[in-house]
Amino acid sequence: RRLNALAAAALALALVAALPWWRPADPLAGRVGLLSYAPSGLAAWVRANVPAGDRVFVPQTWASWFEWAAPEQRYLVDSRLELFPAAVWAAYDAMAAGGGAMSQAAARWGVDIVIVPTAQAQAAGTWDIAFTDADGTVLRRRAP
Repeated sequence: RRLNALAAAALALALVAALPWWRPADPLAGRVGLLSYAPSGLAAWVRANVPAGDRVFVPQTWASWFEWAAPEQRYLVDSRLELFPAAVWAAYDAMAAGGGAMSQAAARWGVDIVIVPTAQAQAAGTWDIAFTDADGTVLRRRAP
């Protein structure tokens, strides 16, 4: 009986320790660690620094998060894959590839902000790094 009570008490203590209330708060995502793929720092920067209605490129896997966290901006694609024609996906692929193809596709589609995972970030040509955090980097088209 004592062993069972000790095991139950240890389990209860572990459950209380795992509750999200002990985690630090994130202004957009709630408690840290509850959402696994929500770049809240990038979304907060977009919400604070990108004018409403501006076109923003984000990876498709982040698009729904950005639409929720920063709804005033317009995004090239989102999780509704079937709604976008082949021309949009071609532009998406070009922007995701980076380099000159990204600049051409961004100019054609009127995109001035490109957000990429940090490992893919490189400011080149007409793009400057506007913001970066652990999740990704915001590239802003340089004014002519």
